[in-house]
Formats: sequence, structure tokens, C-alpha cells
Amino acid sequence: MWHWDQGRLSYFQFDSIRRIATFIVQHNFKQADRATLIKLTGFDFKPVSYSPWRNYARVVKLCLLVSEQNGKALPTPIAQLLAKDGAITCDEYLHFLAQASTEPSPALAGYAPTASFRYPLLIALKYLLTKTATKISPWATLSELIDVYRSTTLTGAEDQTIFIGAVAKNLNGASLPRSDLVRQARESLLVATSLLSRLMSFFAKRCAAIARHGRSLVRPCILGMCQISKLSQQLSAPLLRFLSTAFL
Repeated sequence: MWHWDQGRLSYFQFDSIRRIATFIVQHNFKQADRATLIKLTGFDFKPVSYSPWRNYARVVKLCLLVSEQNGKALPTPIAQLLAKDGAITCDEYLHFLAQASTEPSPALAGYAPTASFRYPLLIALKYLLTKTATKISPWATLSELIDVYRSTTLTGAEDQTIFIGAVAKNLNGASLPRSDLVRQARESLLVATSLLSRLMSFFAKRCAAIARHGRSLVRPCILGMCQISKLSQQLSAPLLRFLSTAFL
């Protein structure tokens, strides 16, 4: 999961993802003509010494845009939706990505459809919402989030009670080893920041709207957190049905 390249942050923006998805729907990305790819997406996909697939397969796979089958990079149903104007909004895509990004990931080695999955983005989002809702802090350091993921057995499916317990552990990243895996995790979270901040903003506005009607802020925030998975499923139910076989 922790392989979202910080150096390619611009490729992970929603408008960029839509342009890349459009190319993937129309062409076999694995055998992409660089000149055509640059013209249609606006990105150079450097370095030129390697094919775009060689250096960017992980990017398009983590965005759930392609499924590699029989030597071809096939567009997923989510890529097909992204390529159509008005078919899917940024919020819908991000909600779906948060729910569908798993460890192990179909984009990386070691994936098996029968594995026990954890949902790193949901864990980070619920943890941040819990800290905010309980008025401990509206933020967390990258090391803290990595430590929570590394030191607990959270999957992302738990309710607020479990996450309140995780916050109470006061994990701060001090015990994290110095390793490439930790470095990659930090870079991955930097890429995911735009995703998490947009989702946090969504729930903050929802809580604020409820609070303006005379209800407490803390309870709605926690309730909102509990409904993340359900909301994501509602928004992306057709996509989940399509993608249930896309990576098998």
C-alpha cells in the first residue's frame, strides 16, 4: 500500500487522473506511444529512457485505472467512468478510492483476493476524525499515523469506540525504525494528504451544518465517521460490483 510516489504528486490530482484515464480507455497503456500520451495527457512521463509503463504502472494501478491481463493494460470500470464527462465527481472517486485501497493491494506484489485486508486510508481518516471529534487535536503527524497503522491491528472497519482507544495509546512514531519502508510510507501519506483533507473537509462541513441547528459538534462528527464505510459503499456500489472481478 505504501508506494504512492511523492515525486509524481501532480499525476495524482483528479483532473490529471481523468486525463490519464481517458488515454487508458482509448489506448493500451502498456504499449503507449509517448508522443500521443504526452499530447493527450499533458504529462511527459519521464525519464524517456524507460517506457511509460515501466515507470508509471504503479501510479495507474494504485489509482485503480488499469488491470493487467494477458500482457495488456485493460481499463477498469472506474477508468471508464472517469473518462466520461459528468459520470463521476471528484468526491465520489475519492470516497471510493479510500474504501477500495487495501493492504495487500492489487497494484503490488503479494496480492490475493482471499487475503485479510486492511484499509490504510480509512484508518488514517477515522483516526483523524476521532482526534478532532474528541477535541484532542485536529491533526496528526505522518509518523503518528504510520505508528498507529504499524502498532495496532486496526483494519478500518472498526467503530469510534475502538478508534478512541487507539488515540488513547498516544502513539507518536518515536519507536518507528529507520527504514525505506517508513520513508515510503511517509511519501505515500504526503500523496494521500489531498485525499484525506478533502474527505475531512466534507465531514467537517457536514458536522458544522448539524451544529448550526443546535446539536453538539462532537457527536455528529463521530456519527459521520461511523458512516464512512456505508457512505462509500452507497456512492460506489456500481463500481464495487464492476471491480469485484477487475483484479482477479
